[in-house]
Amino acid sequence: MVAAFAAENQLATIVGTKTAGRLMAASAFKVGFGYRVALPIAAYRTWQGKMLEGIGVCPDSKLLLTRKLTFEQPIRNWAPPWLLFVDT
Repeated sequence: MVAAFAAENQLATIVGTKTAGRLMAASAFKVGFGYRVALPIAAYRTWQGKMLEGIGVCPDSKLLLTRKLTFEQPIRNWAPPWLLFVDT
């Protein structure tokens, strides 16, 4: 929802891969013999009314993270050049 809000309102550049699009809220009920039934009870929409369930949020810039990128190299080596870093 945060990525969708930022994208819809042009507040951030979304980088990475498409989100899963799984936002449906569900509730599970016991039906006997150890079984449960999960039923959707709510659907989330963005402020502009867009449903993200099954669709997700597409990034502005695709960046496939791999184990090598995330664990073996500092982020500055593989991040897009326009990404701003602030040293603390």
